[in-house]
Amino acid sequence: MKKEYLMILPVLIVKKVTIVLNFRGKSRQELIADAKSYVDGLINTPNWFPYPSPSILFLQTKITALSNACVEARTQQKGSVALAKVAEKDLQQALRALAAYVEDIANNNPEMALAIVKSVNMDVKKASLPNKTDFSVKTGKKQGELILTAKAGRTSFTMNFEITLDPENPLSWRSVQHKTLASVTVKGLVSGVRYYARASRTDKNGTFPVGTVLSAIVC
Repeated sequence: MKKEYLMILPVLIVKKVTIVLNFRGKSRQELIADAKSYVDGLINTPNWFPYPSPSILFLQTKITALSNACVEARTQQKGSVALAKVAEKDLQQALRALAAYVEDIANNNPEMALAIVKSVNMDVKKASLPNKTDFSVKTGKKQGELILTAKAGRTSFTMNFEITLDPENPLSWRSVQHKTLASVTVKGLVSGVRYYARASRTDKNGTFPVGTVLSAIVC
């Protein structure tokens, strides 16, 4: 009788990202500045956000409404302060809806989740970053350097580090190291440019991503 074997492979569990907007303690001008930066991010990354919800036009309308209300409120005319409060709440509500939209797209692309959120200048809860301590990216001591470091593990392994300028393009990733070292210093990069990096580990169980996609601007 032929024996059958059940092969159990490890499953990588990726935690979902949660966007934090942090309205508390911010002035209306700071809220307007944040909202404008989110809109700029949407405009600059149409591939990730082809149909923003709320729309860019809607967000811009809410931003303008609050800006105008703030000007009117300084005149202390009757009702102007109340209208500014309403405009502020309207913009906050629109930004919450936008955060939910961005969060949904990010979590549907777990390997790119953090990069997607950062592309619209939003922040995530620190505890929600997938395997954050397993992979890190930082600038080197010399100009044009990035240091990529991953958790090695106790068994024999091969670590593959990759970088790109365009994380949305799967073909743009290039390997900068594929050997039994858990850290690499990438040299000769362009200063002032943001590079994206990722790592994967191959051992007796197969090949698995380490941490999440991270980025840094080279000094």
